[in-house]
Amino acid sequence: MMPETICVRPYRRADVSILLGIYREGFEQELTFFFRKFCKCFFQALFRYLAGDTIVAEVNNRVVGFVVVILGSIPTARAGFLQLMSTLPALLSAVRSSFFIYVLQKVRNMDWSRCQVGIGCIAVKRDFRGKGIGRVLMREALARYPKRDAVLDVRPWNQSAVRLYSSAGFKRISAWRDPLGEWIVMSRTSAFSHEK
Repeated sequence: MMPETICVRPYRRADVSILLGIYREGFEQELTFFFRKFCKCFFQALFRYLAGDTIVAEVNNRVVGFVVVILGSIPTARAGFLQLMSTLPALLSAVRSSFFIYVLQKVRNMDWSRCQVGIGCIAVKRDFRGKGIGRVLMREALARYPKRDAVLDVRPWNQSAVRLYSSAGFKRISAWRDPLGEWIVMSRTSAFSHEK
């Protein structure tokens, strides 16, 4: 059942702490595996770097979820890149070596070319899951770029996410592995949105 009102809007700088909390809650297993400790300054800088591509969901004026949309390749000249790079010393002291293997594998296996939209991350607060918020976020993300193909990756054990992506027209195209396990790569052609 959907909540009474789900509003979507662009990310605001003041959202960063709330989004970090939602992210930590949603990706706790990965964070624990790849990080010795949570590197707050890195993730704050990362969210600010991707801010232009982030959509936030609110229920009754409370932020309850977000989706990060990556349009084509991410330019290093984007505002916030230097701030992100300045967090590297803290990041290096917080991560496990498996994190670097993950990053290299992800870069090698994902194609976020200029003709595609990448769904970098989608997360909803635990108390609001199963209420249609992820679906609203995904619809909004895809509606902003109706003429572009979309790509994402998802852990196969996250069956609710796999169902959400499948219902939005994503199909499995490949898979890859990192030290924690398998990722399924899913793609959706822009023609799908015109068929509906």
